[in-house]
Amino acid sequence: MPDGSENGLLKLYTTPTSPYGRIVRVVLRELGQRERFEEIVPITRQPGSPYYDLNPSGRIPYLLLPDGTAFEGSNLICDYIDAIDEAPRLSAPLGGDRWEYLRLEQSALAFMDGLAVWGRELRRPDADRSAEILAHEAARANRCVAYWAAQTDHALVTGNLNRVQIILAVALHLDHRIPAFAWRDRHPGLADWLMPISLRRSFVDTDPKAPIGIA
Repeated sequence: MPDGSENGLLKLYTTPTSPYGRIVRVVLRELGQRERFEEIVPITRQPGSPYYDLNPSGRIPYLLLPDGTAFEGSNLICDYIDAIDEAPRLSAPLGGDRWEYLRLEQSALAFMDGLAVWGRELRRPDADRSAEILAHEAARANRCVAYWAAQTDHALVTGNLNRVQIILAVALHLDHRIPAFAWRDRHPGLADWLMPISLRRSFVDTDPKAPIGIA
């Protein structure tokens, strides 16, 4: 495996528009770890990309350590980042709330997974789009957003910032890329919940319209 030690930084491969990459980028900033990482935009979805020699799956985000060890997937990478200083703040707690936290975290990821499928289908040429997939994912998104609108008083959703909240907020922000995902007027309470999170520096700096690598 190629070595990532040229400048001593941990190398995070992601793109400005990846919601999964944005989760990691938000976590980096919330934990004050941004300066330890180099954010690199790889070439993906292109035959023969040199990135595939580094990461055979070609997926992002992907983290390469100076010793050549690599981690793939937003949850695993976030767990690693949160453990760097041996004082995790954003990961699943070890106490009695652990299973409830993991349950909500997985629900938020499932919500995002469906939105990602919806968005990818919309990027296909009109003639190639599947009406069945579009309808299925729209219905899934509407069910999920209604579920989360009913969770805004849950202690793990309203308490100190955690990864459940980060994943949910990143997912909800995908309405800017999926015009039909117009949830805000239907769920004003959830929109109110999202507002202060959207204004956090970590979310402003990782807005898909912002240049990647911004501190």
